[in-house]
Amino acid sequence: MIIGFLDEASSQTKTNPRVWSFHKPTLIRNTSGPRINVYGFYTLNGHSVVDFKEDGKTPCFLSFMETIREANPYRRILVILDNYKPHKTDEAMAKAKELGIILLHIPPYSPHLNPIEQIWRALKRRLPLLFRLTTEELKSAIRQIYRMLSARKSFGENWISTYAN
Repeated sequence: MIIGFLDEASSQTKTNPRVWSFHKPTLIRNTSGPRINVYGFYTLNGHSVVDFKEDGKTPCFLSFMETIREANPYRRILVILDNYKPHKTDEAMAKAKELGIILLHIPPYSPHLNPIEQIWRALKRRLPLLFRLTTEELKSAIRQIYRMLSARKSFGENWISTYAN
């Protein structure tokens, strides 16, 4: 069985850091960058997936489950995810069953139980360093950073040592 973690994020190149200063700093804002919706599936023992969708609604979630299945075609899949409403609809449950995917919802307000949150945090730390990107350049940068981060099994190993033992 393939075990993985799913979550959505919204990414943009606009920086959002907090700073502390003795004097009032001069801020130059990068607010013109694109904003996109990213779906990610971080797996412990299969193929991790990242994809871009219009929004976080049910049809996009159903489409992403198909993408997960295409990347991991032969074994059952356990997807650990949050309680976002589109993840719990009757349509989502039926599609998951059809695809041989088991959805396991973590308790509400428990992002610490989903290691993909650490990947999003690390990814978003790197994105502000890239500015004035087009939508396609941003997607390419996200894909590249996500592949590099999801190849690290330490996020999942920490989860296993903390919660599965």
